[in-house]
Amino acid sequence: MTRFICLIFLLLSNVAFSKHSSKEATDALLAQLSTTREEIEKESLEWEKGFVHYLIDDADPNVQLLGYYKQLSDVKFDDNEKLASVGVELNLILSSNQLDKKSISTLTEICSYDKLRTFCDQEAIFAKQLQSMPDNAFIYLSSLSQAIKDDNQKGITQAIDDMADSKYFITFYYLHQEYRIKLEEYVKTHPFPKNKLAMERLEVNRYMCCNKIDTIDEMQDIMIHIRVLGAKMAESIPAYRDLTQVCLNDLSQEKSCLKLAELLITQSKSIISARIGYAIKINIFKQKGEKEKLQQATEDKTNYTKHYECLVDIMNYGKTALSSKGAEFNKIAEPIERKYGEVAYYDSLAQSNYNYYSNLGDTEINNPNNCISPQSSN
Repeated sequence: MTRFICLIFLLLSNVAFSKHSSKEATDALLAQLSTTREEIEKESLEWEKGFVHYLIDDADPNVQLLGYYKQLSDVKFDDNEKLASVGVELNLILSSNQLDKKSISTLTEICSYDKLRTFCDQEAIFAKQLQSMPDNAFIYLSSLSQAIKDDNQKGITQAIDDMADSKYFITFYYLHQEYRIKLEEYVKTHPFPKNKLAMERLEVNRYMCCNKIDTIDEMQDIMIHIRVLGAKMAESIPAYRDLTQVCLNDLSQEKSCLKLAELLITQSKSIISARIGYAIKINIFKQKGEKEKLQQATEDKTNYTKHYECLVDIMNYGKTALSSKGAEFNKIAEPIERKYGEVAYYDSLAQSNYNYYSNLGDTEINNPNNCISPQSSN
């Protein structure tokens, strides 16, 4: 799975680049700025705190939730009074009729944190999910998890059946559209700390080699780009363990698990969902000795994997990832991911990168149209 997580270094840009940076150049810049790395990080943390409060103070509950999600992800609260206070706010947000499906999913995740679980209205959360997306198999994962904890076989069967009878399996494993909007809005009135910009500019220019970043405005755009990607990478991967535990180990659930596997493959928007769907099908066919079906499922999985890996290779070609072009390509791809899913997101980035280098006369970059179709064996 790590191959297609190709932009993870952006989340930890300072760490990743420092390993390849010239200590002399960094020290010279710090001397020129009359500061230290510690001071730069302190300023950055203050800026981040301000942004979190900006989100929490917004009138839109979807935006408020983004603030609490970031705050709770960055800070480990041990204060029950503080946690209870956050729980009250989350329950208020839950009662809003303005929440979109992505936010409902995010709130469900936040309230699954061990330290917050008892402060959230879990019944109201499931009722909200059921009301807003009754055909989404994903909403029954929590019921399955609880049934397994209670060793309730009837509850396990019911949860698997409910998933199988659903119409799609959407995990909302992407960044909420309001995050970028609010980040760009905040930066206009609260620019990134100058010393942080200067340090990031040094690191990015070292990575870029050519086509150096010349202006602060361009660097600010790239900083927004990096933070958007960082927030995207921070999105939690849904907990599939209980689902795979049942469908990989209990053949009595075979019929429902095969239906569910098909949903995961054809009616989901994330690569990991599809891969788990293929794993379930392959395991069941293997255990039952159904060789033809096993061969077909294995070929389908291989084609699917080759397809998105091919796209990743194209989107990684050259060094546009940290450039203004990379920021531009990602901004185009984000709404595509929300509507059509992860593979479509990679396809958009690959196509943009291909067009860019082709227009420069580069004949080495592969055409995305050459990537094998995930359905070519069907």
